[in-house]
Amino acid sequence: MSCSVFADEFAYLDPQHFPAGREVDGFDLLPTTVNFLGLVNGEPAATVRLLFPNADVAARCRTKLGLNIERHLDLQRIRPDMALAEIPRSSVLKPYRRTGIMRHLYFAAYEECLRRGSTHWVAVANTETDCEADASTVLRLLAARGLWLSDFDAKHREPGRPTMASRYPLYTEAQRDQVRQGNIAGIMLPRTLELFASKVGVRYFGSPFFDGDFRMFAIPLIMHMPDFAAAPYGSLTEAA
Repeated sequence: MSCSVFADEFAYLDPQHFPAGREVDGFDLLPTTVNFLGLVNGEPAATVRLLFPNADVAARCRTKLGLNIERHLDLQRIRPDMALAEIPRSSVLKPYRRTGIMRHLYFAAYEECLRRGSTHWVAVANTETDCEADASTVLRLLAARGLWLSDFDAKHREPGRPTMASRYPLYTEAQRDQVRQGNIAGIMLPRTLELFASKVGVRYFGSPFFDGDFRMFAIPLIMHMPDFAAAPYGSLTEAA
């Protein structure tokens, strides 16, 4: 399903890398991975993948938790009171967007996290641009609006860089200059980042990095589990 959405529909992923029409990796085979599938009339409509720390992966990759996000971030110095779980990907087919189906899947993931003692979700959010200047503008907007955690201690690993001209610019050069000068009036965040922050209480940390698989810039996010439980139904439906 992820391949249908992110390769076939949005063209973020290169379809030639997925000849079988499925996006899978080694995490899908681990006992610390839980996949949630939403069905409508017996047909797949949405999916969420949830990762918990895996000691074997951590030892093999020399990371702290053995999570997928650690391909991009060094989490060795996260606060000891944080028990992290990761949602590395979720997708919903176009006819079922804003129907509420993702809320049911996220709540199933939330209940599984409570059962296992997780306190926070981490993930990476698509900035909806492959333009480095616009990704930097997004970071400035997040910081100016108090949606970016400057004190969250997670260091980036070696970032990738775009290898082709931008396909998805967000802002004009005049808008970038305006934000650089500290004036954010009338300049909007990407829709997904805005919704997750304003409706679900997500906060962002680190800095944007180029995801070579999706060929887009992404930024890490974190959410305290009680903030998810407190989000109203309509907000989650809109965000999903």
